[in-house]
Amino acid sequence: MTAFPRPVLIEASAYPHRNAAEMPEDLVLSGRPTADVWAPPPLVGARAVTFGVWLGQPGSVACHGYPHDEVFVVAEGLIRLESLDGTSLDVEPGQSCFVPRGWRGVWHTVSPTRKTYVIAASDATE
Repeated sequence: MTAFPRPVLIEASAYPHRNAAEMPEDLVLSGRPTADVWAPPPLVGARAVTFGVWLGQPGSVACHGYPHDEVFVVAEGLIRLESLDGTSLDVEPGQSCFVPRGWRGVWHTVSPTRKTYVIAASDATE
């Protein structure tokens, strides 16, 4: 019998866990931002596309050129993205956001936050 692809729920418990990672000291602006990630291997036939569940702790990180395109949906918490032009965007539970490759600014994880994400990495970050 042939197995056919089927839709699946994106749940943290279904994927391998990577322990909390601290951000590099030179990028941290406040707090002790860490992130836990649950993600499967890259999608078949699309090596540069990944998805998973991210749990981040409060803190602020400087982004000197975001390394990939990312779409995410916040399930819990609050993320504030402050762009270099002074504008800021709050992403709250139930809201979706697109962060383009090359974006510059400050990523504030305002409160403990859980998001589901899809990342399209450039060839340079594979």
